Amino acid sequence: MNENLTNQIVAALLQDGTVKMSADRIRAVVAPAVAALPREYRFLGVATLATSPGKIFQPTLYVAVAGGWYGGFSNQQVEEGDIRFFTSDDGAFWASDVVYSELAELEKRVAALEGEDLSFVDAFGNALAKRSTANCYVVRKAGRFKIPLVYGNAIKDGAVNAAAYTRQGSDYTADFVNHRGVKLTSPYIEENEGCKAYSAGLLWQTARMINQVTLVDGYLVFDLAGVPDTNGLAVLYVKDANGEIMWSWAIWAVSDSLESFKLTNHTDVDYEMLGLPLGAIWSADRAHYVVPFFQWGRKDPMPPAAAYNSGNNMTLYDITGAAYTGYGAYGVDEDEDAGGTVRSVANAIKMPEKFFLEYDATNRNWNNLAWFNNFWAAEIITTSDNDDDQDLEIKTIYDPCPVGWTLPGARFATGFTTTGNNSSDPTQYNVIDVNADSDITAADFVNGWRFKKNATDTEGVFFPAAGLRNRGTGALNSVGSSGNWWTFAPGSQPYARYLSFYSGGVSPLYNSYRASGFPVWPCRESS
Repeated sequence: MNENLTNQIVAALLQDGTVKMSADRIRAVVAPAVAALPREYRFLGVATLATSPGKIFQPTLYVAVAGGWYGGFSNQQVEEGDIRFFTSDDGAFWASDVVYSELAELEKRVAALEGEDLSFVDAFGNALAKRSTANCYVVRKAGRFKIPLVYGNAIKDGAVNAAAYTRQGSDYTADFVNHRGVKLTSPYIEENEGCKAYSAGLLWQTARMINQVTLVDGYLVFDLAGVPDTNGLAVLYVKDANGEIMWSWAIWAVSDSLESFKLTNHTDVDYEMLGLPLGAIWSADRAHYVVPFFQWGRKDPMPPAAAYNSGNNMTLYDITGAAYTGYGAYGVDEDEDAGGTVRSVANAIKMPEKFFLEYDATNRNWNNLAWFNNFWAAEIITTSDNDDDQDLEIKTIYDPCPVGWTLPGARFATGFTTTGNNSSDPTQYNVIDVNADSDITAADFVNGWRFKKNATDTEGVFFPAAGLRNRGTGALNSVGSSGNWWTFAPGSQPYARYLSFYSGGVSPLYNSYRASGFPVWPCRESS
């Protein structure tokens, strides 16, 4: 018998409670009976106590089929309960809206049952023994998938990860809030007041790969037609009854192994890095890749450039395959109209498609908070953190990385210069001599540097000059000529630490305004 049909029957019976029998018994007796229905009949679903016609006699099972009366099934075949088939000729009952809504709900539940739960899969496609959630999920094959409605990494190793959304300290930190601007009371979105899920959908995707998104029993379920050879990125969301986005997730469809590598910094601290930057998408010839951009402390990817050396946005698509045009900058005019209340963390959650412009000339953040040093590392409660110790990082619900990965610490790239400091002296760049002329010059910078992973490395790892999104306009700048990569570490307000480089300099300990949009290279989570 068709396994999909069997699962429908089993799922409905076990939830309905009108028949007391095991799933194995249902599969052995009831499912084959439904499968044996004559061609002119079609299985519609299983009635519930609320929708069954007339007086229901437990433990009777009511099965709906299309067409006229059918009596070809003997209830003697079921030892643990009776069964009866109802058809459209049994009265107007089966034509009622109530019944058909029940059947629609059944179909949704079946979809959820069939989807692979991505919170039990790591970035390499390996099974996890216990659920761990994130704001980005990696998929490697076509199929149906589901993700639980959980805030970021608020569930870790099967348990509530309260540290990911609990504020520590006070002077330099901020509360972790949801789309209503309220502190979280539960890791599960729908368990928070006013956060009942009403619908789900796709915001944008870089290739026509996701063609269906549904909301089912606490899950967001989607169908992926295939993984592009070049990789693909999509943003999915769940909305409340008011049509406001309550949370969103990135889906990174990957054809690469993502095998990790080790970086050793200037003080011999090791960092395990993911094989590619977060959300990397290759060119058709796989010679170059582009990456999405993130504002410091936000979880939502802003679209990549069209090419490794282009200042134009990549073409995005909606769920129908049509061009998506919803991305844009947000902040100045809208904020003035609303009296300075628009650029809040809550509104950023509700608008993952918008690049929030810097707040003003003094507070050059994307939000209206004075301090939020803890948004990408919950344990940081001081004005800044420049420590080598990755253990200082406690990944938060605003972190954009997949399960098991987070942003690197402030000094992860100090090994990229021989001094460990910022430098404009080519003799201090710890890079590969790409043109093999025994001299490090700007000629070795080819839309990025190939940095040595340690002092003796002869192969290096390529960090592209991916450019940035301008904090004041949201536009792409310097794509192909400068590289800027966030760390989880804040600098003094309103700055944050990042790696910066171009053909004339390498600065592993640079500061930039947090409203800037830079890419992210994930580091193995250590806490």
